[in-house]
Amino acid sequence: RPETIPSLIMSRRGLSLDEKRRRMLEYFWEKKEVFSLKELERYLPKAKGIVPMSIKDVLQSLVDDDLVDRDKIGAGNYFWAYPSKALRIRQNKLDKVKEQHEQSKEKTLSLTNKKRSLEVGREETDDRKVKMARLSELHDQKAELDQKLTKFSQKNPEKFKELGERTDVCLQAANRWTDNVFNFLSFAKKRRPDLSEPKLYKYFEIPDDFDYVEI
Repeated sequence: RPETIPSLIMSRRGLSLDEKRRRMLEYFWEKKEVFSLKELERYLPKAKGIVPMSIKDVLQSLVDDDLVDRDKIGAGNYFWAYPSKALRIRQNKLDKVKEQHEQSKEKTLSLTNKKRSLEVGREETDDRKVKMARLSELHDQKAELDQKLTKFSQKNPEKFKELGERTDVCLQAANRWTDNVFNFLSFAKKRRPDLSEPKLYKYFEIPDDFDYVEI
């Protein structure tokens, strides 16, 4: 009998992974027997239309999902599956979903009650509007005062004293180095009396106006 166009299209497209899994499980449930991989690769193509090259991967996916049992006997692995186990797995998943649903309901109820308790005393009355406006105004005033306080703190006598002490330390350090430079120039003049002071300044790249720092 010639194949119809829809059947030809389906055969070319092949089976999806989900469909292969469903058919393989169906085969296990129908036979209620234990099979080796080679036996499945021999029987499934004809019985369920699953191509041999995909049987191993499909079988492994069912084992990973605990829908098919596997045991090693001697040198080979053997596989089997029963409808009761699949039903138990589905029931466990359903129970878990129900439990999560109940937990979500309890959490939603708890949050709703908490929201209601927090809303007590916060009803949008005219008095509350006035108080909230006053609170916002006070926040703005505080921010403005903080800015002024920061500005005034820069003129704090303690700040000036600390700044002056730091300046003195820097001034003393700079003049110590100035002493060192002048001592070196004096030493150089003694060693090379033939060199004039301007030549020494130029040779060592010392500015003509080099002198002690004063404030």
